[in-house]
Amino acid sequence: MPLLDANGPIPETWVKLAEGQAAPKGEKVILEEARLREEGAPRGVSALGVIVGPDADARRMADLLPTLSLVAVRFPSFADGRGFSIARRLRGLGFRGEIRAVGPVIADQFPMLLAVGVDTVEIPEAMAARQPEPQWRDAKEAVSLSYQSGLTRGAVSIFEARRAARGEARGPRADKAAPETPEQMAARLNAKYAGATAQEVLRAGIEKEFRGGISMVSSFGAESAALLHMVSQIDKATPVLFLETGMLFPATLAYQQELAEHLGLTGVRLVRPDHAQVKGEDPDGDLHKDYADSCCDLRKTRPLERALAPFQAWITGRKRFQTADRADLQLFEADANGRIKLNPMAEWDAARISEYMDAHSLPRHPMVSEGFPSLGCAPCTTKVKPGEDPRAGRWRGSDKTECGIHIVDGRVVRGAPQAA
Repeated sequence: MPLLDANGPIPETWVKLAEGQAAPKGEKVILEEARLREEGAPRGVSALGVIVGPDADARRMADLLPTLSLVAVRFPSFADGRGFSIARRLRGLGFRGEIRAVGPVIADQFPMLLAVGVDTVEIPEAMAARQPEPQWRDAKEAVSLSYQSGLTRGAVSIFEARRAARGEARGPRADKAAPETPEQMAARLNAKYAGATAQEVLRAGIEKEFRGGISMVSSFGAESAALLHMVSQIDKATPVLFLETGMLFPATLAYQQELAEHLGLTGVRLVRPDHAQVKGEDPDGDLHKDYADSCCDLRKTRPLERALAPFQAWITGRKRFQTADRADLQLFEADANGRIKLNPMAEWDAARISEYMDAHSLPRHPMVSEGFPSLGCAPCTTKVKPGEDPRAGRWRGSDKTECGIHIVDGRVVRGAPQAA
């Protein structure tokens, strides 16, 4: 089928895998999303693409986007506009790869496809026969001005054209305020939501401040059920990133499935370390014995950073009472990568969490009753004796208190690191 971009016809360089077809080594391949999720990424390919239907939820693809170079979106007919929304949402999530429209779209829709972030259009032969390439080029060139520039390639908004006609410089006015930094945003949100409840902070983050661009990171540990329940009451499809390090207690893995099902959470994504990196850096699975920080970096910090790439903000379950480093925890923080972290339960204590879980009949992690009030990876978590700090069993015998996902350059992040 003919393939067009904004400049005209282009050669096809991708291989679309048929059902059951093996991926050719060294090629760029496209496969169905369902197959990718079931089988994982094929080995030995030079680039990976996925094809999705018109009912795809871009938010639920957030875990895949860092691994993809192309997303092809099916258009069942030119009258079905859902693909436009999918493309625009993918760009909103930070996807910078190729977006391809596949199906019987028409030439008159070409400018709008480009405007929402589509790069290429794959047209059925029958449609191409009725609307040859010059007709597509003419349709694109017919729109040189627009009220909303959106993501359009080369289009000039009417307002920019008017400024140019008056001899004014294009772009932002000189007196326009500079873009808000993450630190400024965090400070503004802390002031705006001062005194708000955990549920109010969550709802503001999910439905208003970061709509479509926020995820939650959860360990599905001893206290996780409370915050997960709050999220489920707002939007059960909220992306929830679960770091499956390969070293968790079997009881934690079972609890994760039980709790997600109990709450009806549909956006849980298992985030695993890179297989090749684990094989190269921890082939025997004993890196934690002498280099706990390196193990956490390999199995938690790096995988999480990849998973967070499409998001503007993320929700954590940290509380001030947990460690000295968290004593001044704010509701909103800027992390080292320019994202905003929400800590809705910052001021909650253990008793309040327990009361909430009882009030909502939430299932408990089975190991809590066995003497594990704080849970991490199995090799680095031990039972806590009566009277000990609840986190005393984490990395026992060392001065390590954090796994690393909230630490940059050896310190707990309160904002982006300062320049040296």
